[in-house]
Amino acid sequence: MSPETCNGVDDDCNGAVDDLGTFTCGVGACVTTVTACGPNAELNACVPAVSSATVDGCDGIDNDCDGAVDEDCTACARVAPNGDDAAALADGNATPFASVQAAIDFASTHPDAPPRVCVAGGATCVNSATFDGPADADLTMRDGIDVFANYEATTWSRCSARTTTLAPQTPAGVVFPSVVTAPTTLDGFVIAPSIAGTSTAAVTVNGAKNVVLSNLFVPAITRFLSVVDGVVLESGAEALLFRSRIEVTNGGSELYGIKSIASRLRVEDSTGCAASTNSASGNGIVYQTQGLAKGNGSAILLEDSPGSRVESSDVCGGVGNGGHAAAVEIHGDGTGVVLRDDVLAVKLHGMTSSALMATDCAGAAPWIVGNRIVDDHGSASSPELVYAAGDCHPRIDSNPSINLVLSTPGKGTAIHCGTLGGVDSRCIVSNNRDVGLSFPDGIGGPSVTADYGYGVVCDNASCARIDHNGIAGVAGIGAQVSVHGYGYGVVAAASNALISANTIVGMGSYTCNGDALGVSAGNGARVENNFIVGSRGYNPIPGPSCDGEQPATGLAAAGADVDSNYVYAWPTATCGAINMARTLAYGVQLVAAGGTFRNNYISGCASVQEAGASADPLVFEHNDIPNGYLDEGAVYPNYDFSDPRLGVSQVNTATDMTASGNIAEYACFVNGSTHLVLAASSACVDAGTPTGAPGFDYDGVRRDATPDIGPVEYVP
Repeated sequence: MSPETCNGVDDDCNGAVDDLGTFTCGVGACVTTVTACGPNAELNACVPAVSSATVDGCDGIDNDCDGAVDEDCTACARVAPNGDDAAALADGNATPFASVQAAIDFASTHPDAPPRVCVAGGATCVNSATFDGPADADLTMRDGIDVFANYEATTWSRCSARTTTLAPQTPAGVVFPSVVTAPTTLDGFVIAPSIAGTSTAAVTVNGAKNVVLSNLFVPAITRFLSVVDGVVLESGAEALLFRSRIEVTNGGSELYGIKSIASRLRVEDSTGCAASTNSASGNGIVYQTQGLAKGNGSAILLEDSPGSRVESSDVCGGVGNGGHAAAVEIHGDGTGVVLRDDVLAVKLHGMTSSALMATDCAGAAPWIVGNRIVDDHGSASSPELVYAAGDCHPRIDSNPSINLVLSTPGKGTAIHCGTLGGVDSRCIVSNNRDVGLSFPDGIGGPSVTADYGYGVVCDNASCARIDHNGIAGVAGIGAQVSVHGYGYGVVAAASNALISANTIVGMGSYTCNGDALGVSAGNGARVENNFIVGSRGYNPIPGPSCDGEQPATGLAAAGADVDSNYVYAWPTATCGAINMARTLAYGVQLVAAGGTFRNNYISGCASVQEAGASADPLVFEHNDIPNGYLDEGAVYPNYDFSDPRLGVSQVNTATDMTASGNIAEYACFVNGSTHLVLAASSACVDAGTPTGAPGFDYDGVRRDATPDIGPVEYVP
């Protein structure tokens, strides 16, 4: 049993398949709700309805779906640069106020006044103005009073450009107090946070409910302060941030674009922050630091914020020196947290930089679904793009890309599921198309790449399920040469994970010191229906001769249950070449005693190698091993030109394991439209055993009573 994902299976064993609720998107008249999972076990896209309205009326509905309700209604309390607070109070706002706070208070205390404030930048739309908050008090919102920016003060029509800036004079910024419970909107402003003192925030939602922050822009401050936050939710607040851009920078001990503590945050449609840069124009949650000393920060922090959602938005983070950084952090109660259809990007300049960091979320399973998760060509020494640890079990599900790009040597990991405080994460990695390491300048380019490239790493028992993914752990390739050049696809050496129906590649650089490993699976792991490759990188420019071994291993197993896989180690073309640098390409390497192997196609310079005399499997049945079997620690190729590989008849009569039904056939598979398939006349068809075989194959086809060898059943 594991948390539910959209895969046509009742993962949590509650009697319902794919019961993941609904997605809701859009605002106002354009709100749309769809079932999260479609009939074919695929995510449904949530697309807001298209509004036909060009202006908003006075009916209490956001007709044009821009986040503001009735902003085109001419009845409002008015504020202009040439206004006068005393005169406006005296004449009932027949003339405009000079200060935003005075207009808010007027609208709040006069029941006959319109429940909205309109703020003008000047007489025309080419004029702009900044409005300070009270000198000795917070700029405070009132219950049910909307405040709209960017009007002209002649006819009081709304301008298309930003013309009005709010300049709160206190560290809390614009404050929504807990008495705000009716729908209350702040829309369209540039907000310039105060830089007096040691801390600042642009907006603080302190226990208020039904808050909408729409079309806002918070520019980065220039002064270095100890604590810098963009938007703060606290004390049970509930707020929607819509089509807004929040920039923060220059924080010494704390730096957050949006900080939600014991509250519920919804972020939607805040797009425009490009994944390749942290200074893109447009909307988006952008966390730009310039010299963070030893503090922590992220674009969005969700701490004890159950039910929070970040959807269809760009969230970019970065850090200068020390501390940790993330695009999104999830801590504390993470029940019902969803990150959907976002771009999560991080600059990766810290030792613990991650695009997503989810730790100790009270046993919850945040849903990370449909996102593009990338780094921004950073220079961190050991970046982990997605990091989950402790009592937090995220579902990393159906993300089109979780892709790490490094420009300096180091250790790069796309997904790391870890242990914190003695508790394993038990994360789910499912249906992600592109997990792994890529390169700034393409294959064969000049950039330095990772010494160690990892696709998915599972500490202890921290991965519950890894299924239906495309995973690549890649080090230096092409003309690039790194110090080590180790590439590992999935490392689950001490995990009891289910590793099922993935395509997994571990590619090491073509150097003297590197190696390649597709999958490492330990005792208790179940490995089934996968295409697994361990490959040395191709180098068109031959490197120097070196006295060493260059391993390429498809699967390294220590007591795992391995059934119905295609496992291949490359290159095999040089298996017979004896020189000072040997490529030891083994399909499966048995690194410890135990484990069962059934119905697998295994190929390499040797199909199987036992790492030592005590590394015998318990069961080895109905496998295709066309390249022989190395027993008791034997190696191939040998410097003495001998060939110690056992043939299939010797394997089937071995006495140190239960062995039978194994074959030696090179031509079982041919190229298909999307992956290798069984040839029509293949010797692997109906050559497997049903004992322990998975019920379905890589493509979801039900296996018959005499299953085929390999990850796919033959389909005529």
